[in-house]
Amino acid sequence: MLIGAALTLAVGLVAEPARRDGLFLWAAGLAAHTTAYSLLALRGVAHDVITIVLPNGLLSVTFACFGEALCRFYGRQPDRRLLWLPVVVCLLCFSLLMRDVTARLLAGPLVFGVQILTLAVLILRGRAATPGRGQYFLLFGLAALLPVLGLRAAMALGGDSSLANFEAPSTLQTLTFLTVMVSTLFATLGYVLMCKEVADHRNQRLAMIDELTGLPNRRSTLQGLAQQLAAVHRSGQPLTVMMVDVDHFKRVNDQHGHLVGDAALRHLAKTLRTRLRGQDLLGRLGGEEFLALLPATAATPGGLALAESLRAAVAANPMGGQGLTISIGVAAVEADQDLDVQAVISAADRALYRAKAAGRDRVEAARAADFELVAGSTA
Repeated sequence: MLIGAALTLAVGLVAEPARRDGLFLWAAGLAAHTTAYSLLALRGVAHDVITIVLPNGLLSVTFACFGEALCRFYGRQPDRRLLWLPVVVCLLCFSLLMRDVTARLLAGPLVFGVQILTLAVLILRGRAATPGRGQYFLLFGLAALLPVLGLRAAMALGGDSSLANFEAPSTLQTLTFLTVMVSTLFATLGYVLMCKEVADHRNQRLAMIDELTGLPNRRSTLQGLAQQLAAVHRSGQPLTVMMVDVDHFKRVNDQHGHLVGDAALRHLAKTLRTRLRGQDLLGRLGGEEFLALLPATAATPGGLALAESLRAAVAANPMGGQGLTISIGVAAVEADQDLDVQAVISAADRALYRAKAAGRDRVEAARAADFELVAGSTA
């Protein structure tokens, strides 16, 4: 009872009903669990309805709340008939069989076992999409109860009714309480870990992904460029870098508003991404600027030809009647060039500037002088 109360208090203090992690529902299950054992402790003092029917019903409510919490965690619509029908069955069984000790000892393990298996199925169905190891702590905590429930049912079938008396000295009774205690600790620890691991994974993704377009953000894209530059020296294969910029994007925002501008950037990102190869990387540097990395691709003919096809595809694929054009600066890195990220970005940017100055909606390649100028300014 003390451990259950402590867990309920600890989880309840950090849980919020509006959050999607289901911790509040898990805390509600722990509260039902603690209340159930508090009522069981009144056996022989209070009425049997209070000490037999109600506590077993609350134990069943515990598993139903855990199921609701898991559905909230996985973002699924709970099947409440599946989760709460066992609670009704449990209350009916213990009400009707209150004087039949053997039947009660069989009904409990059967109902609770079905509920535990239902929870296990929910966890296993979401296992692939859930990062971390918290789910395995949770599974262990639930699975640990099944052998004890099976053993209690087997002893009841054998005619041993001593388990109905919680105060009677019994090895199995002691094992039951110890298992429930350990199971509750492991399951709750596992669920809290699951919530933390998912939150960490989400935060890590937000730190590397541009929220508007779903592309890698500036930080992630520049890291990718650094990795590709290192790969150029290892493999000896060239790398083509394309700096992409939307023409007259300020005019789109001024005339149609920022919501249309955001939709235009998403449309552009989708158009570019669907025309690049699987090994290519497309990221958003910021504003209306994008960077595409084409490993094992030389500027001529591959890089420039692809850049031209991207430019033509964007021009021919207007968004809701709103035409867009892009200008592209292309810079190629060969294995014998010792260039850092800033040097390559600057060279591609100079080529992009020439495309803008030449009338926009065009592709320009970086010249040797662009790299030399960058190298000289870096030195």
